[in-house]
Amino acid sequence: MYERRKQPLLSRARFTKRVIRHFTLALLVLAIGLEIGVLGYHWLGELNWIDSLLNASMILGGMGPVDNLHSSAAKILLPVMLYFPG
Repeated sequence: MYERRKQPLLSRARFTKRVIRHFTLALLVLAIGLEIGVLGYHWLGELNWIDSLLNASMILGGMGPVDNLHSSAAKILLPVMLYFPG
């Protein structure tokens, strides 16, 4: 996928295409993680959609949860979500 040390560098167009492809893949992975977190907090944590989005965003950002979780399933979701950004 990447050129070796002795190979010539990519052209600017091919390098730009590679950067865009990697950026798109990173956004996709982040969106999937956020979606899992929002759905998990909504269904397992019994939070409304906005609070679910806030909690999932804060965890993916590395800040930690905002609301207290009361169900055991939601408390299991929290450490799973904490492994994603770390």
